[in-house]
Amino acid sequence: ADFLRAAGLFLQANMMRRLGMDSLQTYVSAVEALFDKAKKKKCEKCGQDSYSLAARYRKFMDQFSQLEGASIFDYGSTYKLRSRIVHGDRVPKIDNSAWEEEYHPQQEWAVEALTRRALVNWLLESREKH
Repeated sequence: ADFLRAAGLFLQANMMRRLGMDSLQTYVSAVEALFDKAKKKKCEKCGQDSYSLAARYRKFMDQFSQLEGASIFDYGSTYKLRSRIVHGDRVPKIDNSAWEEEYHPQQEWAVEALTRRALVNWLLESREKH
């Protein structure tokens, strides 16, 4: 069920990208759909649940995208931009002609390609375990 959710989000992100809409947050959500739901900690200061989503995203992509050399692609900046979109700190791409200054089409293509690779590798690895 988790992989079907991830695949559906990936397809949605592809359609959004082709329509000129922000797709980054949906690509990231596709990866997040595969996270272990039980992995959460309590914040030592406030006692609320802490999911460490940015760190889990980076770890997942490092493990499953099989991209050699961390300097080639910065998953941390990708997740930071995703957070700015989701939390309203950035004007949506379709409403902002200056969007390209912050996020280049090549980077968007890279997020799509690396997410695809990570989802397929996760699926292959999970099949080997069963």
